[in-house]
Amino acid sequence: MKVKDLIGKVILDIKSEITNYEYDGSIPLEHSDSVIILENGEFIRIPCKFEIDLDDEVEIVESISEKHQSLFSENKNSKIIDKNRDNIVNKVITGILFQEDDCSPELDNCVLEIDHNYLISEIVMSPSGTGHAGIWIFTSKTDLYRKFGENFLTLKTN
Repeated sequence: MKVKDLIGKVILDIKSEITNYEYDGSIPLEHSDSVIILENGEFIRIPCKFEIDLDDEVEIVESISEKHQSLFSENKNSKIIDKNRDNIVNKVITGILFQEDDCSPELDNCVLEIDHNYLISEIVMSPSGTGHAGIWIFTSKTDLYRKFGENFLTLKTN
């Protein structure tokens, strides 16, 4: 499946695992490994903004760790995630936003626009303890632009 073919696909779930990133640097880092489960059962990663070509193939994940947990599991206690479950689960990807330049170095991946203008992306790496690594949910483009600027291009189908 090509990146542009994500448009029109339905999201069933998002599973994520946050781990400590081992390296020789002085600042401890966390690493997010998230996959989106589509209606056809495929596990995909949100395309990386630095390598974006809309005709590139989407990274299909063959298997995930048992430690990956659903963001929308009934056992989670996050009011933010609970509030957004109905705005993401079983919703259609309607657009893909990406930045042509590196104006927002902290945003690692493209942004997927979902029905009702919700948006999701992932920050893959951040300093440990900040809570920044992982899936980010935006309730509007205004929220996205406020955090990462307005230099986004949008791919949509008719």
